[in-house]
Amino acid sequence: MFKSIASKKLPNGRKFKPKTILIISAHTIARVFIIDKDAIQELKPLHTEATEYEYSDKEWFSYTSNGAHGGWTITWFKEKNRIHYDNVFVKFMVQEIQKLDKKEKAENIIIYVPKDLKEIITEWFPKAYAKKLQIQIGNHIQISFPKLFDLVK
Repeated sequence: MFKSIASKKLPNGRKFKPKTILIISAHTIARVFIIDKDAIQELKPLHTEATEYEYSDKEWFSYTSNGAHGGWTITWFKEKNRIHYDNVFVKFMVQEIQKLDKKEKAENIIIYVPKDLKEIITEWFPKAYAKKLQIQIGNHIQISFPKLFDLVK
C-alpha cells in the first residue's frame, strides 16, 4: 500500500531530526509524506473506493395523502450526505496512518485537513496518539515540493 512515488532532499542543508509523517488531506484523498533527516519522501496517496458516489447510495422516501380530494403519492430520494462519506474516509485514513506509523516508527504525525474534518479526525484517532499528533487546518492538497517544506518547521 505504501509505495514511494517521489523523493527530494530538503533545501539549503535543512535537517529535520525527528522522523515525521506528514498528511495533507482533502475530503476523499490524502497525500502522504515521510520526512526523515534531510529527505522527504512522498508515498502513494490514500484513497478508498468506499467514498465513491454510486447511484445506489440514494435513500428513497414516499409520502401518501388520503385527503378529501383524492389520494396522491410523492416519491423522492435523498443522497447519502457528505458527513457519511467524510466519516468513511477519515476512518480509512486513520487506520492507514496507524499502519504506516507502526512500520516507520515516526516521532511526529502532522495532519493538514479542511476545517470541517478536524473534529471528525480528532474523534477517530486513539488517545494514545495525543502526544505525537498535530492536526492543523489547511487545504494544501495541490501543494508543490518547494512550498511543502514550509508546512514542516
